[in-house]
Amino acid sequence: MDAKLSLDLNDLMRLILQLPEKQRARLRTWLNREEKAPAQDLEALLLAAPTMTDAQAKQYEKIRQAIDKWR
Repeated sequence: MDAKLSLDLNDLMRLILQLPEKQRARLRTWLNREEKAPAQDLEALLLAAPTMTDAQAKQYEKIRQAIDKWR
């Protein structure tokens, strides 16, 4: 069972302020860690992606042609 909760930023901030100091410190640590995660450039991500070999491209083309004929 999935439950969805809709909060605006002010509600979220009020809830955070209600946390005990120990849990707020833990949240602060977690948020700071997330900020340090390196953001990858989209171009670098695409260039590092796997590519099709020539044999795979030919096989894909044959399959694509078969599907086009089938329609």
